[in-house]
Amino acid sequence: RPTNLILLPALLILLGLDWRRLGLAALGGLPGAAWLAFYNHVLYGGALHSGYGDWTGGFAWSWGLPTTWHFLKWFGLMLPAPLLLLPFVALAHRDFRSRQMLALAVWFGAVTGLYAFYEVSHETWWCLRFILPAVPALILAGLLGLEAIARRATTMKPDRLYSVSAALLVIWALALSVFWVHHFGITGLKNAEKIYSRACAAVLDEFPPNTLIVTMQFSGAFYYYTDCPILRWDMVTPAEFARYAVLAQEAGRTIAAVELKSEEGHALREHCPGDWVRVDEIGNAVIWRLASTPAGVTSQ
Repeated sequence: RPTNLILLPALLILLGLDWRRLGLAALGGLPGAAWLAFYNHVLYGGALHSGYGDWTGGFAWSWGLPTTWHFLKWFGLMLPAPLLLLPFVALAHRDFRSRQMLALAVWFGAVTGLYAFYEVSHETWWCLRFILPAVPALILAGLLGLEAIARRATTMKPDRLYSVSAALLVIWALALSVFWVHHFGITGLKNAEKIYSRACAAVLDEFPPNTLIVTMQFSGAFYYYTDCPILRWDMVTPAEFARYAVLAQEAGRTIAAVELKSEEGHALREHCPGDWVRVDEIGNAVIWRLASTPAGVTSQ
């Protein structure tokens, strides 16, 4: 992600004012940066543009508290819990109040701090993907905490403590991985994702080629698998939808909606009200057709 640029302060702390190392780090980053700039230019019309459009509106101070609690909850559930406390153990030891620990703290804080104020981050467990770049810093800081404990231990030799601790952390991490993979059905994603191509195929069979598709979750699938125009329900108001619906029907276009079962009430009732008729159901996707133009609306 372009936001990985916020790791630069941590890199500067680690490398110090050694211009040779800073220069080599910059050279190492240039190929990736150049490719990203080229990619964004080709797809979105500018090196600094992205498919998210104006993303600045997605950040607000009000998201900070609920998102922080969300991060803490899932870190505690998905990682061996001691990793959340061991960095503080390291800080309590004078030898570990170092430039390396400061860099790890800045690394972790920069990523989690940014996404703590992003409106999406608190919604569900898989939004932890935004802060995955921060996890290595947490693990490394936790291992420094373990090193601090080993230096103070008097009842167990350091080598033995390392071996026992490493074994416990590995077993704990593996057990958590197996549990959460099973709990969330991760291995079933391959078959679950087929719903996108199946829904597109069903719409092409049922409706004319120029049908206007009202959707959000399926918008990418319809963009790549069909030539149908797309209207994102999450980006329009009811008044805007009504105007678009009139224009589409005046142009002879059929209007269909494709939503997940969990979305349909919110999408169609709150964003795109109208006389919707249920046409088909493909797995957990529901296909609708707009039977008539919303009352009292014209294209003017």
